[in-house]
Amino acid sequence: MITAAGRDALVDAGFDPSRIAVLPSGVDLEAFSRVPLPSTDDFAHPRLMYVGRISADRGLPLFERIASAGFPLVLIGPQDGTVKCSADNLALEPAIPHAAVPSALARGAIALMPYQADLRHAATISPIKLFEAMAAGRLVIASDLPPIREVVRHGENGLLVPADDPVAWIAAVRRAQGDPVHAVAMAMKGRKTAAEYGWSTRAGKLLDFLEHVACRERS
Repeated sequence: MITAAGRDALVDAGFDPSRIAVLPSGVDLEAFSRVPLPSTDDFAHPRLMYVGRISADRGLPLFERIASAGFPLVLIGPQDGTVKCSADNLALEPAIPHAAVPSALARGAIALMPYQADLRHAATISPIKLFEAMAAGRLVIASDLPPIREVVRHGENGLLVPADDPVAWIAAVRRAQGDPVHAVAMAMKGRKTAAEYGWSTRAGKLLDFLEHVACRERS
């Protein structure tokens, strides 16, 4: 499973916990760790980014409210149906190749992850884009959902916000803007956290788990 929440759901359904490993999604550390960290000036005048599918259950109404509060926000990715911009500071851009994502994230200091509770897999989500943004040294502001809390520690390596509260999202951006030194520190800590989720590390843990299971079954 990619989250502890998903593992717990399987255990509650009767599966053997000894045969379940929690292996979150990961990140290409070489590609994303080369992105320069944002400066305090970047947070004093923050530009916000989102790279991923653009839809209501991934926060589109929140994006509009945040942009209307005066923060430039760029959304990059495929769209569910027809998406219209109703805020002057909100820009929509089409999907890009995955190899271009590091450069896209470098355009902003803050990466938004406003997953909504009605997203089909919200209870067990382990978004690759979360690890990519952290590895790129962006300050992540994310929905306060149980699986996200497994990675993001509020005020330490990112900020967690009630998923559907636009006032709280705007306040989180203003918090980073008002204390850019702390914002840089959280971004740096986020990058260190992401270093624990490289794909090679994930593969090693999977192999160790499979070997452990195999040894137990042979004994």
